[in-house]
Amino acid sequence: MPQIQELNKLERILASFGVTCKPRQNRNGEICLPIMYKGKGFSAMISSIGGKPIEEWRGNYSNTVQKRIRQHFRAFLIVDAL
Repeated sequence: MPQIQELNKLERILASFGVTCKPRQNRNGEICLPIMYKGKGFSAMISSIGGKPIEEWRGNYSNTVQKRIRQHFRAFLIVDAL
């Protein structure tokens, strides 16, 4: 499962930036979009409709953090589709 390994790697990278990923679950244990990302001084909420990501960013964040969060979200969708 290289997709799961990639997701775990990206979660460790986000943790090194102080970013936490907070996916929501319904009562059946299924992950629901949007996914919330929180860090010191910023937050992001990312969802996907028809394969096109919809993003909402608040606060101060660097381009590198923004890029890593987008990578994590894409990897998250791939693993969720397995």
